[in-house]
Amino acid sequence: MRNLFILLLCLSLFPAQVLAKTIYHWTDEQGVEHFSDQPTPRSQRSIHFPDPPQVSTQALPNPLRPSPIASQHEYSKLTITIKAPTQEQAIRSNSGQLSIMVALNRALKLDEKLQLMMNNQPINQPQTASNWHLNNVSRGTHKLEVQAFQHGKLIALSQPITVHLLRVTANTVK
Repeated sequence: MRNLFILLLCLSLFPAQVLAKTIYHWTDEQGVEHFSDQPTPRSQRSIHFPDPPQVSTQALPNPLRPSPIASQHEYSKLTITIKAPTQEQAIRSNSGQLSIMVALNRALKLDEKLQLMMNNQPINQPQTASNWHLNNVSRGTHKLEVQAFQHGKLIALSQPITVHLLRVTANTVK
């Protein structure tokens, strides 16, 4: 009897459209209780459920309309700011190491990626991380900017900055 109560309780949690209107119950020779939506020769009793009441869909909220809080955060335009290095910064690195960090005004959506550009050329693949660590960058002046893409479409662009990488050069004496 306890198992029947648990079954009925579990079935009441499912939407009414997927429930059978009649459930058949029997106990086998080992004492195991069975339930089915189809009658069998062993069925000892059946339980009939009345038709579920009709639910009005007019009272339900529109799931496609975002809440005011969600619309302010999720749908705000993405802005990108390069935080490090800074504009016109001279970076001394004999091994050519350069770290770039950006700040975003909101989290990236699942289908958004960031692309680092150096001297108008993409560096590595687009990514979701907001920092890059580059090695063996050539000495000299470099223009850096970060682009954001969604489904291959450019949706945001940082202000470009100029940095100067200083590396020691070995002068050969002849």
